[in-house]
This record gives sequence, C-alpha cells and structure tokens, in this order.
Amino acid sequence: MRPRLHIHSDCRFFSGADNMVGNLLASEALRQRYDVRFSYRYTPEYERGFRSRVTTTVQTCPLRLLDVDRLAELAAGLPRFAGKVWKLLVFALQVRYIFLLWNTVHLWRLFRHEDIDILHVNNGGYPAAYSCNAAVFAARLAGIHRIVYVVNNLAGPYTSPLRWTDYPFDRIVARAVTTFVTGSRTAATTLQRVLRLPPERVRTIHNGIAPRVLHEGRNAVLERLGVADNHTLFAMVAVIERRKGHAILVEAMRLLRGLLEPSEMPILLIEGVGSRLAELKAAIRKHGLEDCIRYVGSEEHVFDLLNAVDVVVLPSISHEDFPNITLEAMSLGKPVVASRLAGLPEQIVDMESGLLVKAGDAAGLARALLLLVKDPELRERLGQAARRRFNDHFRHDLAVSAYMSLYDELSRGVSMTEEALA
Repeated sequence: MRPRLHIHSDCRFFSGADNMVGNLLASEALRQRYDVRFSYRYTPEYERGFRSRVTTTVQTCPLRLLDVDRLAELAAGLPRFAGKVWKLLVFALQVRYIFLLWNTVHLWRLFRHEDIDILHVNNGGYPAAYSCNAAVFAARLAGIHRIVYVVNNLAGPYTSPLRWTDYPFDRIVARAVTTFVTGSRTAATTLQRVLRLPPERVRTIHNGIAPRVLHEGRNAVLERLGVADNHTLFAMVAVIERRKGHAILVEAMRLLRGLLEPSEMPILLIEGVGSRLAELKAAIRKHGLEDCIRYVGSEEHVFDLLNAVDVVVLPSISHEDFPNITLEAMSLGKPVVASRLAGLPEQIVDMESGLLVKAGDAAGLARALLLLVKDPELRERLGQAARRRFNDHFRHDLAVSAYMSLYDELSRGVSMTEEALA
C-alpha cells in the first residue's frame, strides 16, 4: 500500500507560494508512489485559482478555517481612529491565538481519520498564515511524526510585540517539524536564525516552473494592447504593493528619459493589481510618463505577456525571496533586471543571465535599463543564458524530484527507527 502524503496550504488566493503545490499535485510520478491528499483554507479567490491551475484527480478538502487577517481588513473601512482602536482590541484580546486554537481542533478532526504518513505544510512565509502552525499542532496531536514545513519567504524576526507573543508557539513548531524547506539559501539562513534551528533541519529546494501553453503570439498580444513593436519593451508583472518597488521603477523611467532620444525611449508594460494602484497611476501622471508606461491591468495569461516583451523587470525592495516571475521569464529566454535581494542572486547571475541592481536604487536601475536598450546583442545573449540556466536548475521536474527524495528519506528514516526499537 502506498504511503499517504497530505499537503496543506493556506493563502487567500492561489499565489506564487502555491506554485510548487500545483507542481506536486500534478506529478504523476508522485501520485504513483504516494497516496496524495490536499487540504486548503477555502476562499472564493483561492478556489478559482486552484481549479484553473491544477487539473488532477487528487482528493481535495477545502476547509472553513478562521483568518485573523480578515479582522484586520475591517479596520480599513473604519475612520482612522476607530481603525486603530479596532486593531488594538484585536491584539489585546489575542484573537489570532483564539483562531489558532480553533483551527488546530478543526484540523485535528481531519487528520486523525486520515492515517497520514507524511504531512507537507505550505506557508507563504513565517509565521504568515497561522493555520499552517495549527496544522503542525494538529498533526502531533493526531500522532503524525513526519512533518515537512515549507516557508516561501524570509521569516519574520522578533522586532515587534506582534512577534514577541509568537515565541512560545514558534518553539513548539521548531521542535515538532521534521524538516523545514525554503526556496532559497538566504531564506534558509534567516529561518535558522529566527527559529534557532541547526542547519541539518533546514533544506533548500529551489522552486520549479512547469511549461505553460502560449495562447497568443507576440504580435497578437501587442496589437490587443495597442503597443507598437518599434520600441524596446519592458514588463513588470507583480502585485502592486510598496514592497515590489513600482515607485523605484517609475523613477528609473523618468531618469531614463533624460538619457535617451525620444525615438529610443522604451515602453514599460505594468501588469497586476494591488493596494498601491492609484498611487502608481498618480506617479505616472505626475512625471508625464503616460506615453512610455502603460498599465495593462490583470492579464489572464501572463506567459503571453512575458513572451511578447524584450526584458522583464522586478525592482523589489523588501519581503521577497525566490519569485516565480523571474523563473517564468527565464524559461522564455528573457533577460531579467532585478534587485540584489534575498534569493534573487541565486536565480540570476549578474551580467551572465540577467542584471542585478541595488534594491531601491532608481539611478542604478535606470543605468541597467539603458544598457539593455542600447545593446540588443547583450539582451539576446543574456536571454539565451537565462534559458539555459532555467533548464539546468529551475525546471518543475527537478523540484518535484527533490521533494520526492525528501519524502522517501523521511519514510526510510522513520522505518529504520521503528525497526531498531522493535
């Protein structure tokens, strides 16, 4: 009988942090070796994304788990003072730990009937979604001893009261989890420091990207977006939040305008939605950049957009780790200009398969973009090297194989221990 592997994930929508979950669930090789089950916190957004990305017969279990972030979002609709009082009340009553207890009980009721051999917990960061820690607590209560915990961002340090009260729960998680997995070595080092873990307890498995079908050719995409193909085309595809560095890119484009003739000025296409969209549009208008920066909204098939441009840009300034968008661009042979931040230098070799700039340095970013506008041969050379690097290191089958090796290792290790005790 195949061992049972249960994967649990918590995210409001099917984001980049769930990319590897999708790869694992779609893997026929994994399903042949393990009886795979999948549970997740239900939201309409996640359900839509999951169903559109994962077409498999794996048994799924959407769960009505409590999310404290929903309470925090209510503050946004209140007057400023009332919003602060609401957040203070939520913190003072330690609501997130009440939710943590409720979610632990809910997950324990599921796990105790599952006969799970290995539990794989997928989290956006750490602590991030508290139901992921609840899954660890529930697993131990249900007698599950092989737990893999994936952290898809840099772990949060104990620099605020919100984190101080997490400490005793973090210690339980640190002791209960068998192996932690991060997408980058940088994230692994951070997690070891925050949770005081020995190096052998943390493993780095780079995320992998599965091939995507192109629905439109380059000319069709540009025609639909009303973009001429006689300019160098840049694209930034990211949620529109401060941490992604849209403001830095707008400033870099403003500086670039002073370095190029009007006929040489590139076109930047920005895709995505987020809380800073109005601010982004205002900055574009303020600097008179409407002719060279186009906001294209939310593209249904992002791969088509990436395939249509010459260069992909990701000027993140914080809360980044091992972004999928850079790997997706590399898989299409596109050079990427990105910040020298977190796990990005593990993806991109500077001046070999892309360009790296100091995070937050608009002038440095402008110089990198200028270099690629002026040198089409460099763009081509970097793009070809990016594709080779992707094929050598970041294919989805390589990542799935690494996870399967980890599962097999855990299964063998526990079996050997049980034999020794017998």
